Amino acid sequence: MDDELKRLLNKYEGDKQAINIWKNTPSELWSGFPPKLVWVGSGDIEGQLLMDFLKKLTARFEGNRFDSEGECLISSIKFLREWQFRPNKVCFGEAPINAIFNERLKIYERKISFLCEMQIETDFV
Repeated sequence: MDDELKRLLNKYEGDKQAINIWKNTPSELWSGFPPKLVWVGSGDIEGQLLMDFLKKLTARFEGNRFDSEGECLISSIKFLREWQFRPNKVCFGEAPINAIFNERLKIYERKISFLCEMQIETDFV
């Protein structure tokens, strides 16, 4: 993402325009979330979903043996990718990825509103 921002800064004359494009560009690095939604941090639902995921991951792999650390990591990522798109009772039947996105968007809007109200400048507005 740093390379992408550098590329945009070189392409556009105004830093604000480049940053505005960058902050709204979904990133594979962050599960398709744009930098502005990574910047805002997590909320209550995301915290509950994290605990749900960890419990299910533990149950799934409890007692399993792996031939290498890499195998364990890859299996965990595969499990995460499956889990994040399945409806989940923690977020009232919504897929975790959608619930987290929506929660972070609301947090972003609240933070931006507060920053504007307090006349605090940031590139994330």
